[in-house]
Amino acid sequence: MAFSLGLGYLFISLYKGNATDAYAVLFGQIFGITTGAVQITVLTSVVVLALLAAIYRPLLFASLDEEVAEARGIRVGAVGLGFMMLLALAVTEAVQVSGVLLIFALLVAPGAIAGRVFSRPAAALALSAGLAVLITWASLALAFYTPYPVSFYVTSLAFAAYLGVRAAGPGAGIWRRLATSPGPRRDTASDPRPAATVRP
Repeated sequence: MAFSLGLGYLFISLYKGNATDAYAVLFGQIFGITTGAVQITVLTSVVVLALLAAIYRPLLFASLDEEVAEARGIRVGAVGLGFMMLLALAVTEAVQVSGVLLIFALLVAPGAIAGRVFSRPAAALALSAGLAVLITWASLALAFYTPYPVSFYVTSLAFAAYLGVRAAGPGAGIWRRLATSPGPRRDTASDPRPAATVRP
């Protein structure tokens, strides 16, 4: 992908005409979205979320253990193809606003952060979606009060959040480890309860 982006930038620099549309594809027009585009985006989001909820269980099963899921009768290839079509539909609608680069950042970074915080897939999905929305709105607010572009804040905040979560622990399931951490040790010397005896 990095090589493709480099080639794209090279071709844009060699192009002698107006390359505004090409830059819009890369970085989006987050302040130039029309009312009709908002309506189409909302409708597409509802359809994608409904279909994703319909295939959630077989998709999760196939993602965790493809061979066992196929043995249980799940059509792994069809489920994977359906998920890729839903992903393509969502990206196609969002790329008008966010651009290719921001879509990549919002797809990868929140999911990577959520995967290191929660071990349960449903909780990780909810946190990932919430982080993507939070990062976007925070970037819009920062771009409104500063002279820097939205895309810079989106990628920077996402990367900073990932670094923070990665520094907090070496692996996934931070909150699960905190919840299962051992409590304070009982002082047997001051405990009035009798100690357990072992009989032969």
